[in-house]
Amino acid sequence: MAITPEEAVASLRDVERTQGRSATFRSYRISAPHFILWGVLWMIGYTASDLAPHFATWAWLGILAIGAVTGYLLVRQARQQSGEDRALIGWRFFGTFATISALVVLTAVIMRPQGQEIAAFIPLLMAALYVIRGLWSGWRYSAIGIGLAALSLGGFFFLHHYFLLWMALVGGGTLILTGLWLHRA
Repeated sequence: MAITPEEAVASLRDVERTQGRSATFRSYRISAPHFILWGVLWMIGYTASDLAPHFATWAWLGILAIGAVTGYLLVRQARQQSGEDRALIGWRFFGTFATISALVVLTAVIMRPQGQEIAAFIPLLMAALYVIRGLWSGWRYSAIGIGLAALSLGGFFFLHHYFLLWMALVGGGTLILTGLWLHRA
């Protein structure tokens, strides 16, 4: 039985779609532990910021250090399992983390946002990055970003006195649930 040119083209399109979906789901599974990690760290950081505001900067510096090292180890582990170039991936991870951290620090230096303003800015920045990633890698990232932005803005404008605890529970919880959702994808 001979395959027509149209059938061959359709089969190739199906293969490309399947490869794209497979890459998207692989990306979701690789990202899942990072969302869970940062969800737990956000819960700790925002709770510490509410309960001990004088130590918030130190708490967040520790959290960033723990998150950077643990995140790098998670990337390294995932890449070892896939056989990809670990050195290149490590530099990309470090460069991305350093760029986002520098943007946050420089924004704080230039604009001098106070307490809750910077506490809202960071989740909104992350939400924007998730939406952008979703445009390139899979709609679930965009859904996460939109949800995180909406929850952050809602807490900032309507729960001002409880905003940090709101972000601990809802922001951190959203990231943890997202990690579980992506892991099942």
